[in-house]
Amino acid sequence: MSDDTVAELTAQNESLQEQVKGLTSLVLKMTAELNVSHLVDLTCFPEADQEEKPTPVSVSSGSLPYARGNPGLAHFIGTNQGQREWSNPFEDGLVQVTASTLWAGNLAQVVEPKFQRQVCFTRNVPESWVAIDFGMYKIKPTHYTMSHRCGRITYFMRNWELQGSNTGRDWVVLQQHKNDKTIHEKNYTGLFQVQPQDNFYRHLRVFITEKGNSCGTHALVCACFEVWGDWQFHDYKQSLTD
Repeated sequence: MSDDTVAELTAQNESLQEQVKGLTSLVLKMTAELNVSHLVDLTCFPEADQEEKPTPVSVSSGSLPYARGNPGLAHFIGTNQGQREWSNPFEDGLVQVTASTLWAGNLAQVVEPKFQRQVCFTRNVPESWVAIDFGMYKIKPTHYTMSHRCGRITYFMRNWELQGSNTGRDWVVLQQHKNDKTIHEKNYTGLFQVQPQDNFYRHLRVFITEKGNSCGTHALVCACFEVWGDWQFHDYKQSLTD
């Protein structure tokens, strides 16, 4: 085979790889916009792993103890372990946020650090949920917070579960809430303690149970979710097959 033929085939191969990468990016973007990212098996898209991913700038494990003003994991990721100004980790592709349905708002609001004007909630469908995939990080949660929505003094969360997973498919109940009135018309953000855990989890999910809000429906209202506890950084390539 002549040098010219090899060069031509090499150029064609590189062009094909760029086309595949472009199509992969388009597919992943469409699934995110349609809120079906949780249905996509990333192992079928190896090209997605070619995107540059940030690496930890200090250590690969540590603790984020809860105390007023202390950052939790979502903020920790959004600041690259405190080394930059905060940027929404969902919009930066560092975490994934998905929901069973979405009636109002956008998923970026789920990991915003400060409750202001967010309006994010699901449709009134039984077993509604909102999930966060922390990507390169896992956490053994001790505390978490989440907020209501602005402008509405009804539909406060009452019955739900905090669940954990390392696959995004099999879920373990980490904390169960029954008739929990922490969030109400004078307190739009709730702080919740998690019973002691033995394992670290890459995925956390808020899962509404029967008559889950103060109006007795299944609409799940959730913004500004944050979590504290021991954390681990794990290799992104390995995380695609966990």
